[in-house]
Amino acid sequence: MATKLVSRMCGVLTVVLLCLGVIAPMALADDLQDISGATVSASNATYTGVAITPAVTVTLNGATLSASTDYTVAYASNKDAGTATVTVSGKGDYTGTATGSFTISPASASKLTIGEAGPKVYTGEPRTVSPVVMFGNTKLKKNRDYTLSFENNVHAGKAKVIVTGQGNFTGQKSAKFVIQKAPLTKVKVSKIAKKTYTGSAITPNPTITYKGTKLKKGIDYRLVYKSNKNAGKAQVVVKGIKGGNFTGKKYVTFTIKRAPVKNAKASSISDQKYTGSPIKPTPKLTFKGKKMKKGRDYTLSYSSNKNAGTAKVIVKGKGNFTGKKTLTFKILTVPITDATFKPINAKPYTGDLVRPDPKITYKGKRLKQGADYTLSYDNNEYVGTAYVTVTAKGNFTGSKTVSFALVARSVAKAKFSDIMPQAYTGHPIEPNPAVTVKGRRLVQGTDYTLSYADNVNAGSQAKVYIHGRGNYTGDAVAYFRIV
Repeated sequence: MATKLVSRMCGVLTVVLLCLGVIAPMALADDLQDISGATVSASNATYTGVAITPAVTVTLNGATLSASTDYTVAYASNKDAGTATVTVSGKGDYTGTATGSFTISPASASKLTIGEAGPKVYTGEPRTVSPVVMFGNTKLKKNRDYTLSFENNVHAGKAKVIVTGQGNFTGQKSAKFVIQKAPLTKVKVSKIAKKTYTGSAITPNPTITYKGTKLKKGIDYRLVYKSNKNAGKAQVVVKGIKGGNFTGKKYVTFTIKRAPVKNAKASSISDQKYTGSPIKPTPKLTFKGKKMKKGRDYTLSYSSNKNAGTAKVIVKGKGNFTGKKTLTFKILTVPITDATFKPINAKPYTGDLVRPDPKITYKGKRLKQGADYTLSYDNNEYVGTAYVTVTAKGNFTGSKTVSFALVARSVAKAKFSDIMPQAYTGHPIEPNPAVTVKGRRLVQGTDYTLSYADNVNAGSQAKVYIHGRGNYTGDAVAYFRIV
């Protein structure tokens, strides 16, 4: 290689290098211009997520240098928002460096893409989401590139997430997410104590909580009831309210116990007259002012309800009622004169006291001596009018006297003692046989008289005639022989 000084013109010394027949001009170091005093400018830009290299203008002594021949460019801090630095380094006829700057402004949050978030379920507390936020194809980082805030994010409905740019981003962009209603199956319902049948619908108001917070009836839920009047299993149905925070239903059961029938009110039972048959009055029963129905709400049975005295009606609960209630009523004795007395047929004289038992009936049933009445007699031994006094007892009261006739007994069937054959005397023979009627020996002159026929001659059949008198009547004949 050989060096040859060729020429100097316009203040520039040109050195020509001869190398292998190639001539290359070369500036000498003491002739290069220093660009450190140049003005370096570049257009401001907006953050893009990648390094920004805007075109640079370099002006030195009023002349604009050429990027292709006069300088090279290097950038620093030219990606993130802020002030970026441009450094130009001279080349060719220039030497040294000069710096300039340009501003990278944060990108608008409106350019961000907010990924879908939610849905969330109502909890009673503020609900938050963490959506994916993209800038182009770049996923941003929370609390570096943006912060999140929320609006309307407690109650069920449309909530808002607000992305506020920071660092390389500025401004805000919002998106909506859904807070779904919480299922009522998740609430807790306080235990409902057993209720007692009242005759009206029973509407308990249990305490309902969700995640430890007491809910408000009419705001968070409403209650409807099923099978809540009669004894048995009833239901409370917890339902959501339109515009509220809950949805669906929750079923809660409670027990309605049967009411004690003793708490029912019964009409008084008027006194009843003895009839000879069981008496079964039907009292009217009410419960809390409502009429009860026999066979549905209760049954009736009776005790001591035939004879005079205090009778009982036993009310036994049925259906919505349980237990028993005992009512009492009086069965009054009736006057014995209300009974029917059958006339007493005439009774024949017996020689003893005659005590007939009259036939007495009441409402078709025969009364019993000793149970329903006692008897006493007057003038009941000899022929004439006798009297029976019926004195009531038990179910009857008072007394009644009836009469009957004592009539003379016939001697037609009298029995005679045997009359031995009598010896002929030529005079009337008048034997005096013993006479009995029904086993009772009669007294001659008091109970009978005697007369005779064919009682003189032997061989004839003599006759003795008995003629009743006093308490006896009629005639009888006995025979004897005269020999």
